[in-house]
Amino acid sequence: MKTVDSFRIHNIKCWPEPFAALERGDKTCEVRKNDRNYRVGDVLVINEYYPDATFVTGCTLTMLVTHITTGFGLPGGLVVMSVRPVKLKDMRCESCGRLSHGYDDAHTHCEDCL
Repeated sequence: MKTVDSFRIHNIKCWPEPFAALERGDKTCEVRKNDRNYRVGDVLVINEYYPDATFVTGCTLTMLVTHITTGFGLPGGLVVMSVRPVKLKDMRCESCGRLSHGYDDAHTHCEDCL
């Protein structure tokens, strides 16, 4: 696993139906326009959004991008991101305090501190 000094957090909106599927774990990917240059290790803070009422509900999910697919028949500019739930506090090394996407689920230490 590679340790990085920082990761990017993207605040994005999501309609209620796909938001609920992500929350239940039925949906494990997110398709987006790649206007933010998404990368593996980025964190998506997904805000439930009602487009007809133009407001966010206050419900959020925090997801780690674990894989990215572009091309392979996707229209240009789109990206498919595999995601899984993550707690931001789990991404901080307990030993040195550095932010890392190189942690594992059993330990919250970066690769340098293991």
